[in-house]
Amino acid sequence: MFLTARFRLYAKRRGCLVYADIEHAPWPLYRAHDVAIHETLVEAAGLPAPQVRPLAHFAPRVDVLVAKPRAMRSLAG
Repeated sequence: MFLTARFRLYAKRRGCLVYADIEHAPWPLYRAHDVAIHETLVEAAGLPAPQVRPLAHFAPRVDVLVAKPRAMRSLAG
């Protein structure tokens, strides 16, 4: 379940990147079928394109507790 867990969310607010920690119960995952994905990130990173169908799951609804959003600090200093 680690790859499907989410403990923080990110958003843009008034032009600034903000984040908030979140808590949720384990996701009730269901297998998704007939998935079509158009992505270019893998090849843009110089990696070979996947040769297999994507593995996909979904959760119909997950309620979460969201902490107060905080501004991201600049990595530049």
